[in-house]
Amino acid sequence: MPSVEKTSVEGAVRTGQKTADTTASKVCEVNHAVRGILIVADESNGAQIYVGGDAGVTNQNGMPISAGKGLFIEVADPSSLYVVTQAGSLTLSWMVL
Repeated sequence: MPSVEKTSVEGAVRTGQKTADTTASKVCEVNHAVRGILIVADESNGAQIYVGGDAGVTNQNGMPISAGKGLFIEVADPSSLYVVTQAGSLTLSWMVL
């Protein structure tokens, strides 16, 4: 029987929402994660949000997230991630685990 590794994230879960626009900005200010961060684009967004590892993220080099879709990123420091839109202001929700 395979073994299962159990890791507790009790007390470590943080959540929030953010409005992203055409200027790259941090997804969140939380600087420690046990597992990583889940980023979900609001279902009402009319365009994609782009995620990247620095303030230079654009629609050309970022990972796109379409409306209603999500992306989980294994990262120790979620505050190192940035988001940007190609046009307008869009909403995303995030959860750090």
